[in-house]
Amino acid sequence: MTRVKISERKGYTIWYEAYTRAFILCDSEGNDVEKGKTQDAMEAEADRLAKHLSKVSIQAIKVSNSYSSMGKVTSYDLGDNSMWFVFAEKTTRGSREKVGLDSGYPHIYEATPHNLELVKKTDNLRSKIEELQGEIESTNKQFEKRIDASYFNS
Repeated sequence: MTRVKISERKGYTIWYEAYTRAFILCDSEGNDVEKGKTQDAMEAEADRLAKHLSKVSIQAIKVSNSYSSMGKVTSYDLGDNSMWFVFAEKTTRGSREKVGLDSGYPHIYEATPHNLELVKKTDNLRSKIEELQGEIESTNKQFEKRIDASYFNS
C-alpha cells in the first residue's frame, strides 16, 4: 500500500493511503495511531493526543491468561484511559497493542526483578505442561483394539 505524506502536526505525521481512501495518523516511530476519512479529523486527533498523551518508557510485562510478553509501555492517555504496550518481539497481532488502564485483561506490570523471576517460573511451568501433554498424546497412541467401522466389517 502506497502512502503519501500530507503533513506533520504536533509530533505526528499524517499520511494519505489511496487504496483505502483513508488518512492515517502516525507517531514519531512510524506506528499507525488512528485512521480517518479527513485530514481535519487526523489533525484534531493529533491535537487531542498532544494534549492528553504522555510519553514514557517503562520496561514492562504483559500478562494475559497464562502467557506473558516482554516489552515496554511507551505512552499513556488519561483522556481515554489507555496505554500503548510495545512488544519486544513482533507477534502475530503486530508490534504494539493499546491496553485499557483499568481493563480486566491483559494486565501490564513493571519489569521488576521479582516480576522477571515470575516470568521465568511461568515459562518453566508452561514447558512442564507441554511435556505432560506430549506424554498424554504418546500414551493415547498405545491403546489397542479400536472400535470403528472396520471393527464391525470383519
